[in-house]
Amino acid sequence: MKSYYFLILTGFLTLISFEQGFAKNIDLSSWSEYTYDLSGGQPPGKWILSNNNSTVVQRVNADPSFYLNNVNQTSYTMDGSFQVKTTSDNDFIGFVFGYRNDHQFYIFDWRQGTEGDSTYGNAKEGFRIIKINANSSKDLDLYDFWNSNTDNSTILASSYGDNKGWDDKTIYDFHLEFFPGKFTIVVYLGGTKKELWKITVNDNSFDSGQFGFYNFSQEQVEYSGFEQTGGIEALVSGCIELKGEPIKKGKAMLMQSGEIFQSVPLDDNGCYQFFHVNEEKPFGVMIRRTME
Repeated sequence: MKSYYFLILTGFLTLISFEQGFAKNIDLSSWSEYTYDLSGGQPPGKWILSNNNSTVVQRVNADPSFYLNNVNQTSYTMDGSFQVKTTSDNDFIGFVFGYRNDHQFYIFDWRQGTEGDSTYGNAKEGFRIIKINANSSKDLDLYDFWNSNTDNSTILASSYGDNKGWDDKTIYDFHLEFFPGKFTIVVYLGGTKKELWKITVNDNSFDSGQFGFYNFSQEQVEYSGFEQTGGIEALVSGCIELKGEPIKKGKAMLMQSGEIFQSVPLDDNGCYQFFHVNEEKPFGVMIRRTME
C-alpha cells in the first residue's frame, strides 16, 4: 500500500520565451560571471567583453570560473570559437551546461598538459566531461575539478593522451547539442571540419539548465562568435526538500484553469520543470510524494 504527501505552490508567470529553428547570434552583455572561492585556491576570474559584446576574455589564473547565460533551457545547439591567447600555463578551458546551480551541472574541459599536484593528484592532458552533483557548493573543493571522480564529481567521458591537449594561440570551434537525456560535443580545429574529439553521452541527471564558458587555473582564454539554434526555456521549475533532503520519489503536477493537466516525475535532486505554461493565467503546482 502506498500513501502520499502533498504540497501546493502557486504563482503567476511574468515571462515566456521560446527560440526555435534558426541560429541566433549571442550578445554576451547579459551574461553573469561566477567564480568559486575554494580553500587553497586562486583569485576570482576577470571576464572582459569586446567586439560589440560578441567576445569575452577571462584574463586571470583563477579558481573554477564561469560566464553564464542566465537562461534555464533545453533542446538547443550551441556553436562558437575559443582559444588561449598566451603561452603561459597549461590548464583547463571549456564550457558548462545543464547548469542548475553552483553545485549541479555538467562540465566539458580540456587540458593542454598533464600535471601532478601533491594534494590533488594528477590532472591529465586531454578532454573530459564531468558531472558535478553535490548537496551544496560548500561540499566542493579543488579536487572535484582537478582530478575528479569523487563523491561530488563523476567523469562521464574522457580522451587522454600525448598530443591531445590544446595549443597556444590556436582557435578551436565548439559544437554542443543538448537535449533531455542526451548530449553531443564536437571540437574542431578552427575554420576546418577536422574533428579533434566527438562524444555523445546519455545521462538524464540535468535535462536543462544554463550554458556558460568555463576555465580553471588558466588565464587569457577567449570565447567568441557564439550562436544558438533552438532552445526551450523552462518557465516553471523548482526543487523540493523534506527535512533538508530532496524528495526523490514522486511527481509534480501543474494546474491551470482551462489548460491541459501536466505531470512530470521528480528527479534525483527533487527537482521538476514545466516548459509549456499559459503566461496569462495563475497556476498551481502540486508535489505528490510516493511513500513506500
